[in-house]
Amino acid sequence: MASQHSQNVTAAFLQAKDLGREVYVQPPKELHKDGRIWKLIKPMYGLDEASFLWYETLKEYLLELGCEQLMNDPAVFNLELIEYKVC
Repeated sequence: MASQHSQNVTAAFLQAKDLGREVYVQPPKELHKDGRIWKLIKPMYGLDEASFLWYETLKEYLLELGCEQLMNDPAVFNLELIEYKVC
């Protein structure tokens, strides 16, 4: 039986590069008791550049693995595995 893996897409953005700019958010009401605001270090779901930063992080990783980015569709990567047989 094949194993199944699942990932939380909204948490994937936290694995991206740092924002590179200062962004502040108001915490949820349950946590906003003392009037403080939070400074984001990593992109979070819903932030304008979150998808782009996550894509750039993934692209760097795939290129390091030896994948080639397709010219016709830069969101598609190809990895050719060469099988060596020893007789």
